[in-house]
Amino acid sequence: AAVSGRIESAATRLFWILCSIAIVLNGIKLILRDGDLQSFVAVLVRFVLIIGVFEFLLLHGSAIGSSIINSLTSLTAEHGGGPAELADAVIEVSFALLHSIEESSGWFSINKLVMGIFLILFDFILFCVVASCLVLYLSAYLLCVLGVFVLGFGALSFTRPIAVNYLKAVLAVGLELMTMILICNVGVRGLTMVRGLVEGGGKITFAVYAVLLLVAVLVWA
Repeated sequence: AAVSGRIESAATRLFWILCSIAIVLNGIKLILRDGDLQSFVAVLVRFVLIIGVFEFLLLHGSAIGSSIINSLTSLTAEHGGGPAELADAVIEVSFALLHSIEESSGWFSINKLVMGIFLILFDFILFCVVASCLVLYLSAYLLCVLGVFVLGFGALSFTRPIAVNYLKAVLAVGLELMTMILICNVGVRGLTMVRGLVEGGGKITFAVYAVLLLVAVLVWA
């Protein structure tokens, strides 16, 4: 919010500078082609429409980008949560496993050591997933604000693809974030099942550790 005003101002200055260049170039083209009044009106109407569209995007680009991202992420966020819920599930499963060790009889110190190493790896891998999702989330909204600058290139036909790429980039990062949240949902559901097994008195063997570690690696990958 602190920098968005300056970015919009810089983008607006760039936009109107390129608008002036575009007017001169279009005028030269009409002169060289001996354009009549009809050609002049057609070029003028097209130019005014382009200015109007990109001026609107300059004023509301951040809000439009945020709306796209919110719309895409809401499709998967409603089915089990996101990185916050995954972090909670990791902590709950870890405490459930630790509690099961304390209550189990016949466990040797080597077993507790293995459990400790497993929990360190398990928590680290899944918290990396949470961190990746949060970084992507922040990057998406930073793109919505900082990327508005490239909308200033929309005035000139040669640089217009750069401005259009802003919307493409927002859509791409929104789809990526939507996928990441879906992966977090899968992780939450899997960890909920594991927690139910542990708290239900299920037998926790080294094979269970291996499977959990494999699932954590797959989710991270």
